[in-house]
Amino acid sequence: EHSIDPATLVGTGVGGRITRWDIEAAVTNTSPASAPIPIAAQPAAANGTVRAMPKVRKAARDAGIDLRTLAGSGTGGAVTLSDLGQPAAGGPAVAPDRRERLSAMRRSIAAHLTESVQTIPQFMSSVDVDATAVLATRQALRERLDAPVPIDAVLMSLLIPVLRDHPLVNAMLDGDEVVYYGAHNIGVAVDTPDGLMVPVVHGAGQRSIGELAAEIVQLAAAARGRTIDPASLTGATCTINNVGAIGIVGGTPILPLGTSTIIAFGVARPVVQLRNGNPVEVPTITISATFDHRLLDGGDAGRFLTQLKQHLEVPALALL
Repeated sequence: EHSIDPATLVGTGVGGRITRWDIEAAVTNTSPASAPIPIAAQPAAANGTVRAMPKVRKAARDAGIDLRTLAGSGTGGAVTLSDLGQPAAGGPAVAPDRRERLSAMRRSIAAHLTESVQTIPQFMSSVDVDATAVLATRQALRERLDAPVPIDAVLMSLLIPVLRDHPLVNAMLDGDEVVYYGAHNIGVAVDTPDGLMVPVVHGAGQRSIGELAAEIVQLAAAARGRTIDPASLTGATCTINNVGAIGIVGGTPILPLGTSTIIAFGVARPVVQLRNGNPVEVPTITISATFDHRLLDGGDAGRFLTQLKQHLEVPALALL
């Protein structure tokens, strides 16, 4: 028998309580560190079974960790992702450096696009276009007008006649009624330091190519300089987005509310094609257009894009 004065013991249990292992350690003159770990921090395999979700087991296998060596902090001693030194599902890997409220403009963009995707069933179609003639036309116009001619102006000018032949592309759905716009007010997406803005060229169908070019240059400068008139940001009946200006080949643009179509033009890139059996490098633009599926189907989109492709490859067709 051994006589132990409890006052001489240092408890290793929860809250400093003296445990059976503290007494046994004092009797055998060993360290209580070799005793079992208190229940609140027992290894997951203390009872021979490791409790862990399948995703935790997989993460442990991938990391080469033996679950039996870990103390589970989950319910009933289950091992969690955090016990592996990994973030819990959905949680950040590190603490965020800072939080910043969205600007008023960014909140407006977010609300607009969220409403669009939640209320309009949308689909996208695309087509590749030989851009040789478009690029040559733009260069010729620059020389003739002796002024900047954005590619957007050339594309808009060639788009207008196609819109006239496909009125649903220049329309919107209002309840159970189709609203056909009489004018062609074309929105032009502009990348600004504050976010994407879409100034509108009102009455584009009645303007010359020189007038379109000057208007687009002025609107883009005003948008980037934060001096644009709010009225110039409303009333679009169709929208174009020259994503090629930032090196993008194509994409899936989201419909602006109040329209049925948005058309993105990608960067002109060299593509090798066979012409009369010979490989030829052809500057190619991808057109990616998103449509309101309530108004237009795949056939409508295909016919529209096919005609637009023809007009871009043979600009003289716009004279018909």
